[in-house]
Amino acid sequence: MSEQEILLLDKWLESVYHLKRMEEFWKELDGDISKRKNNSQHFKYEFNAFINSIRSVTFVMQKCFKNKHIHFEEWYLEIQNFLKESEFSKSVNTIRTLNQKEGNFHPDLIEVRNINNYFNTETTFTPIPPKQNKLFERLKLSELEKNKLSERNISNFQIVSIPSAFKIEMTFEIDNERDYEQQMEENREIAIKECIKQEHQKKMEITEEELKNTTYLKFKLKVLDRVYEWSEFKKECYDLVEYLKAKSKEGIEKFK
Repeated sequence: MSEQEILLLDKWLESVYHLKRMEEFWKELDGDISKRKNNSQHFKYEFNAFINSIRSVTFVMQKCFKNKHIHFEEWYLEIQNFLKESEFSKSVNTIRTLNQKEGNFHPDLIEVRNINNYFNTETTFTPIPPKQNKLFERLKLSELEKNKLSERNISNFQIVSIPSAFKIEMTFEIDNERDYEQQMEENREIAIKECIKQEHQKKMEITEEELKNTTYLKFKLKVLDRVYEWSEFKKECYDLVEYLKAKSKEGIEKFK
């Protein structure tokens, strides 16, 4: 194996290292609350280290094989097409570009807490204290209140319904002289309006005591415009890692 091929596999191993470290710090977010701030910061550093290293695998791959084998371009085009078609890979590329040209990109962390059988809260923490954000725009806050939220890096807070908590059972009569599909659409609209009405009513019944005593459930991860469950994000990362591992080994074998 050439020195360049060793460097290719080493770059891939580097990405695996940062992915596993990122996974460790994510697990610790569920641990000691007093250490949560440091753990979230460490997670964000490993997040960027992973993004930068996994994106660099293809650069090293080109350095390793390009201009050395006549069939490289045809082979590498398959990899390029795969990465262009993958929404996750496109996000990785976007974040890596931001990291290189604008400073480190950090994902938002969304803390989910349970209020009662019907609702959860979702609080979004940004990596940098926000001066203007959706929460400030939506609420009439004093400067003191804004400063307190900014110090905690809170950029958004919302109460969200638990989908399984709202179920509507309604009986409708079908008029055989009217269009069936149209009647079904009308009935769906009635059911949706009833569900929204129930949700609004239950939300108005939330007490101050319930809001003060919410129960921690989990964190979610917001990367660019997409919100991930950790299991979803981890799978996307490992799928990309395994794909590039297979292609690196394939290239080494094919162009030796």
